[in-house]
Amino acid sequence: MDTQNRVLLIGVDTSKFLNSNIPGYDPAEIHRQSVIAKDNLIAMGYDAKWCYIDITSNNASEALSTELLANQFDCILVGAGLRKRPDQLRLLETLINIIHLNAVGSKICFNEDVHDTVETVKQSLKLN
Repeated sequence: MDTQNRVLLIGVDTSKFLNSNIPGYDPAEIHRQSVIAKDNLIAMGYDAKWCYIDITSNNASEALSTELLANQFDCILVGAGLRKRPDQLRLLETLINIIHLNAVGSKICFNEDVHDTVETVKQSLKLN
């Protein structure tokens, strides 16, 4: 594994979004699984980190902008928690445009949920 593969994982800051109206949604468990996914990527030789987005904030995209201006990534994963929420479509659009403008050479990928994060990143980085 090439340790030069820098990966940014973008997901919802579950500590700021506690919505019990979503069946099966357990913020603590999702956060725990996201940490496991990142740790698994690191164990496989990737340089991986999370950028958690506070979807309750008026400046939710600021964390991503800051991260992309400070670092370059080979792969950027946009998590399902950001994509699968119809009420967050405008935020998703903003995030994708921030990636497009600030991470031109990065591959972009999308997981189905936190459990397939590792496989999604691996597949994305195999593509030419």
